[in-house]
Amino acid sequence: MSKDLQGELEIGRLVLRNFIALDESAREMIFQWRNDDRIRSCMLEDEPIPPEAHRLFMKGLSTRSDCLHYLCFQEGEPVGVVNLNRISLRHRRASWGIYRRPDVPSSDSGLQMGGCVLEVAFDRLRLHTLQSEILAFNRAALLLNQALGFRKAGLLRDYVLHRGRFVDLLLMNMTAEEYFRLSCE
Repeated sequence: MSKDLQGELEIGRLVLRNFIALDESAREMIFQWRNDDRIRSCMLEDEPIPPEAHRLFMKGLSTRSDCLHYLCFQEGEPVGVVNLNRISLRHRRASWGIYRRPDVPSSDSGLQMGGCVLEVAFDRLRLHTLQSEILAFNRAALLLNQALGFRKAGLLRDYVLHRGRFVDLLLMNMTAEEYFRLSCE
């Protein structure tokens, strides 16, 4: 993985700081956000994350080449988190995720953060396909992915046990060709 992706990226109006470059207070803030029920309720893994598991996850990121996690800043303020995971440079694909800072009202930051992920995936990593996995009830995630140009790729019925009931998992994706075509419009 390119070293320039492991530090800080300026893309549009946002600054993306790789998790491995964060100080302890930023790591603690992410831990609090990820365990906030407004965030957890829309995650595939919706159980609270224990502090030690979070610490080990953060520590392990420096040796992994299959994922990139960024804290996003707008005008110096943290606005959310984006990630690329299950990165395969051989197959030129990855999955992505996003969550907005839970204590701020909805804004266009989701579109901006999503646009940054697309740039990293297609312009910098030269991936061919980017996938999104969305719990079927998460309308906000569905609308964001559609607004970014993702297309429905499939549906896994009753695939995730979420808070005591099985829910469908919607698969969406975008190819590099689609991304570059949208970029030119």
